[in-house]
Amino acid sequence: MTVVAMLFTGAAHAATITQETHTSKDGKVFRDISITSEIKYEDMDKFDRMLETMTRVGTSDLTVRLESPGGNLIAGLHIANAIHSSGLLTWVAEKTQCTSICAVIWLSGTRRWATNTSLLGFHSPALDGQESGAGGALLGAAYQRWGLSSDLIVYLTTPAPDQVIFLTEESARKYNLTYEGELPTEGFIQLLLQEFAKSNQQQETKREESPPQPQQQVYETRLAYNLNLRAAPDPYSANILYYVWPNYIPQNTVVTFHDNFASCTKTAYGDVWCQISITVSGQAFTGWVNAYYLTLTDGRRVQCLWQGANGCNQQQGDYRRNG
Repeated sequence: MTVVAMLFTGAAHAATITQETHTSKDGKVFRDISITSEIKYEDMDKFDRMLETMTRVGTSDLTVRLESPGGNLIAGLHIANAIHSSGLLTWVAEKTQCTSICAVIWLSGTRRWATNTSLLGFHSPALDGQESGAGGALLGAAYQRWGLSSDLIVYLTTPAPDQVIFLTEESARKYNLTYEGELPTEGFIQLLLQEFAKSNQQQETKREESPPQPQQQVYETRLAYNLNLRAAPDPYSANILYYVWPNYIPQNTVVTFHDNFASCTKTAYGDVWCQISITVSGQAFTGWVNAYYLTLTDGRRVQCLWQGANGCNQQQGDYRRNG
């Protein structure tokens, strides 16, 4: 029996990529790169930086913990290939969902671990919400590079993008997929799906019953210079617009940021960076810019307002690097 279901996901947020530790049953302590929530294009740079930092002291105790409904195909494959090249173990904890590109990342581990309550769901790839032959070619090539059999590749990529097929103990055995720990049996999958659906419903009910939150204030600002849109508040992080024309935000473009300056942060270098939203060539992007180059429509600099204008030059004119 093959278990296929409609793909269900929660609210979409950029992936949370953090450093964690866990202790195995035999008392060994492992360092983890933990990936949770939806995986987005800008998460590639975030993951690369953390991987570089954590592999400096070796990889024998380094693992990747996964808990995500999926996300961007290109970003996911980038992360997966980096994991495979680094020879890392991937794992999904008990009563945890890892579907779509998250499950692909799990397969990239040179060792894979799961439990009999871990939900690992697969489907054919999509780009911009549509089933994609190019995406299928990229995914198939990655699967082959990781040593998966042709029969298993066909099995995992058969469901449409809006459906999902769950990996079970029986299917793993049938297609000779190696893993450690356990996988759910086909008979147990339906019970797990019911539990996850019930949990999602309870969370949705709790959100509906929560008191209304204050309206976020939205600021419109203009850029004082041509700027790159960075994946993190760091002039050396990836330019999110690298593959978009133009690959920068032109001077005097009106951009928006939210949360009454809560989306701004001060870096270790003393610069203030803010997360902004912008539409380029019909596509919506969110990323970081140096607040020194943001001015409100009345001419005041965002950095000056954030810092309380302590000796800050309110006028445009000086040049400071956004990266």
